[in-house]
Amino acid sequence: MQRIGLRRAGAPLLAMTLVAMTCSIPVADAAGTANIGTATDVGGGRQAATDHFTIEDDWRERLDRLTPAELPGLQVAQAAGEQTAAAAQAGDEPFETTDQSGNDPRDFTSKFMPYYRYTELENDIEVSELVMFGFFAFNKRFGMTYEIPVAKEVDFKGSNSVGMGDTILRFFLRPESGEFTFGQNKNLSLMPLLEFTAPTATESAIGGDALIMSPGFAVAFDAPFPKPPFSLGFFALMNFYDFDAFREKNRDNTSRVRGRWFWMQPLSKPTPQLSVFDFSGLYIMTELQPVYDIENEHFSFWIGPEFGKILAPGHVLYVKPGFGIDPDADEGDRDYTVEVGYRFFFN
Repeated sequence: MQRIGLRRAGAPLLAMTLVAMTCSIPVADAAGTANIGTATDVGGGRQAATDHFTIEDDWRERLDRLTPAELPGLQVAQAAGEQTAAAAQAGDEPFETTDQSGNDPRDFTSKFMPYYRYTELENDIEVSELVMFGFFAFNKRFGMTYEIPVAKEVDFKGSNSVGMGDTILRFFLRPESGEFTFGQNKNLSLMPLLEFTAPTATESAIGGDALIMSPGFAVAFDAPFPKPPFSLGFFALMNFYDFDAFREKNRDNTSRVRGRWFWMQPLSKPTPQLSVFDFSGLYIMTELQPVYDIENEHFSFWIGPEFGKILAPGHVLYVKPGFGIDPDADEGDRDYTVEVGYRFFFN
């Protein structure tokens, strides 16, 4: 019977499958070689010249002895090996969002996003702050945001305090087990969060004098609409429980439940080139912040629509006004806010 010579197999899974179809082979040690002593070659009746040979050489010899009738098995094994490897690689890769505004919490791309924000409370206290805000991706499934108020001014009805404010660190984890697909290739991700507010303020009047820990959970998913433009948006629901791990004696206890709920909706298609004075790359992202203070049994609600423009890939400019709903002056609720920021993506 005619023997057919084949090229060297590229995948170990393929070779192992073929060997199992024909005969058994010795188990390899950690170095990738088989200790077999003096062996007899089944096809040629000759003695092996050495006590050690690589399994790769043995596979190649056995592949050379395949007959035409055994070729379909080779093709099936090769196809199965390729599909298995592709599936394993695809399963380990996280979903990649198409959002270019920098707002999707599923987007683990490092960014620098400084902003300036002005806030007026219902009790007439005014707060101005310049914040160095950014996201650092440790890998495709673990990242951290940082918010450092490098300059903060609090106006207490004519008495000002200026300095650095408290720093906020927020950690995001996106486990593979928390990713789901629905509809037409749409994604839903469940993400545990952990936020720290560190007492880094240089003045007590502009800081909390407490270390606040905020474990949380986020649900982010593509908009469940079938057609554009609404199918291009996404929802992100972030929820936290805030409590003080450490505080100064003159500070009240912290115990509150806080939500940050987002709906991002593109308004026009972004362009691959720099575009400033046109209507491309526009979007609106509405944020709702319900907060319930457990210690004082007080509920507050704030809404802030963000209007932004994607100037070019990796460059975003936005303005975000915000309004308190029925704010309480005694509790120091927010009356209104204005935020202006810029986002730069590190590719």
